[in-house]
Amino acid sequence: MNLFAISGITGVATSALMATLMFARGKNKTHFIWGFFCVSVVIWDFGVFELARTINISMALFWWQIGTLGMTFIPVIFNHFVYIFLGIKNKLLIYSSYLIAIAFSLLLFIQPADILSMRWTFGQFYYNYNAGPFYIALTIFFFMMIGWGHYKLIRAYNDSSGLKKVQIKYFFIGTLVGFSGGSFNFLPAYGIYFYPILNFTIVLYPLIIGYAIIKHRLLDIRIVIRSFFIYLNVLLFSYLLFYVFVLASRLLFNGAFRIEFYSADWLLIPLLVLAVYLLDGISKKIANKYLFFGLYNYQSTINNLSKKLNNYIDLNKIINSIVNTIAKTMPVDHAGVLLVSGDKERLKFQVAKVVGFGGKKALLLARDPFLMKYLQTSPQPLVTEELAASVADGQHKKSESYRELSALLEQSGVSLCLPLLSNNKLIGLIILGLKLSGDAYSQEDLQLLSTLSYQAGIAISNAQFYKTVKDFNLVLQKKVDQQTRELRARAKILQAQNVKLNKLLEVKNEFLRLVNHQLNTPISIIKNAAYMMENKKFDEVKGISFINEGVRRMEGVLKDFWDAFAVEGEGIKLNFVKTDLAALIDKLADDARRLDTAKNKGLEIKIVRSDSLPSVKTDPVQLSQVISNLLDNAIAYTPAGSIIFSLRIAKNNFVKVSITDSGYGMDKNEKKRIFEKFYRGDRARQYRPGGSGLGLYIAQKIIRANGGILKLEKSEVGKGTTFSFTVPIWK
Repeated sequence: MNLFAISGITGVATSALMATLMFARGKNKTHFIWGFFCVSVVIWDFGVFELARTINISMALFWWQIGTLGMTFIPVIFNHFVYIFLGIKNKLLIYSSYLIAIAFSLLLFIQPADILSMRWTFGQFYYNYNAGPFYIALTIFFFMMIGWGHYKLIRAYNDSSGLKKVQIKYFFIGTLVGFSGGSFNFLPAYGIYFYPILNFTIVLYPLIIGYAIIKHRLLDIRIVIRSFFIYLNVLLFSYLLFYVFVLASRLLFNGAFRIEFYSADWLLIPLLVLAVYLLDGISKKIANKYLFFGLYNYQSTINNLSKKLNNYIDLNKIINSIVNTIAKTMPVDHAGVLLVSGDKERLKFQVAKVVGFGGKKALLLARDPFLMKYLQTSPQPLVTEELAASVADGQHKKSESYRELSALLEQSGVSLCLPLLSNNKLIGLIILGLKLSGDAYSQEDLQLLSTLSYQAGIAISNAQFYKTVKDFNLVLQKKVDQQTRELRARAKILQAQNVKLNKLLEVKNEFLRLVNHQLNTPISIIKNAAYMMENKKFDEVKGISFINEGVRRMEGVLKDFWDAFAVEGEGIKLNFVKTDLAALIDKLADDARRLDTAKNKGLEIKIVRSDSLPSVKTDPVQLSQVISNLLDNAIAYTPAGSIIFSLRIAKNNFVKVSITDSGYGMDKNEKKRIFEKFYRGDRARQYRPGGSGLGLYIAQKIIRANGGILKLEKSEVGKGTTFSFTVPIWK
């Protein structure tokens, strides 16, 4: 086997490997088109391999036609891939080039006269050096298409930036190296006998492009490795079956196979592989479970997490699930979630959870205002490597912010930023560090993580809305509770006020009743006296005497009313002075003894007191009113007997005064209500019709204002009554 054949078979091996990976990937048009390109190279190189090792001129012509068939479609498919890869739309050029390639293919197998002549060159058969019109046209078409495709790549390279520019560069270099060496195959047809040793450069283009695939995500290869492993095992199994079939045939048919059968084996094997490929389900399960468990687990875990996120409503649980799942399953050295906070004018990122990142680094990234601005204008996955490449090639040289952002991302250890969107609004950011495997993030990774970030954005937005509603409900509940408490408090106040108003209403009614009763008597006296004087039944002196008595009673009633109103309204105001309580009681007792009522009843008024009784702190005017009220009641309700004042020092620096009479006394019901305003018992109304029912009420208010206590000590019907009050000692 010569070098020409070796170059062909090595080209077959590398291009077939690349084609297998592309067809195994099979998720978008670029993979399939590039796979067909590699198949065309395989056909060309396989034709070269068989041509270089055949010794039969007819077979040499056949394999030359096969190789040239592959070569015819190489530039067409190359241009088709370039247009798809660069996003250029020109269906007319693509379809036209395919039609031209098909026309060349038909002419090739019709066998025009200018390709029938073969000669021995470089140790193998080769096309005659007298190139005819067909071959010249084919050569021109080949180089025009190749040149046009590379021209488009150069234009796109100058207009691109970042990762795309790096991908174009490696693709351009790889294809240029491959075409440069392969083009020397045209020379012998034009009488230039330069041995096509540069065919070996064809082996390099899959290696260069493969490097770009792995390192710079040119076409993505991570998931393809799994499929290729499966297909490789299927391929080896197919070869085994084939050679078992050959061996069995030779044993059964005594070696009836000819050399042409062995030459065709390379065409039969792919058909056998295709058949076995349809039954590769078991191989995939085994590979996923035992050989690529980490990759399989990574995909399934991320997909399952995406499905489960929408079932969560707790924000912390969602964020913890995202960060922990990515950090452990990807796996990556760093992972975190930043959430947008603040108002519309002052939006910023806030660290929600980070794993592996230094706290200060994460905060620096969160506080960078340009990152927020950048992601709001371009809400796409941000790859630090791509941004750095864009800055390096001068794409963003006019903005220092891009350089600072790129440096900050690298300093923070962030390799990938995934925006979290909800209703096309940026609500947060997933940040990831380097993959522990050392690999770059593949296109498959980005697609999977983008799906996750989309689901996460919706889940986080729902959780934030739920939290907002929950917080609002709590605030609303607090306000409702507060309002309820206030309403209840106000209700209590209103209820108390209502009770008070009802009491006041009762007081008013009682007041009006008393006014009507108390004033009727003196008014009647005055009217009667006036009537008697008018009818000459009373002389002037006697009439005036009755009128004065009526006026005196009216003054007393009105005074009691005004005193009661003063107590209810402004309260008792006392002018405290040092007072000789014994002397005050002596004077009031002497005044009472001179009253006609006391004289007529023959009442004895006594005073019993301790020696050296101290002075007291009181208002003598107000206290005189209290003593007079008690003394007047005792005189009024005692038909005969005595009234005794008792003065002694009590506990807690007080002087206690007791007034005991031998009068009518009170029953149990009367004793309970004796200090109520306007209250007068049946006996009181019977024996003293002119009373107001305010005397004891006012007296109790005065004693309380003085710091003492007025109370009913005892009272029994027919046995008399004892009242007492206390006054503080002067200090």
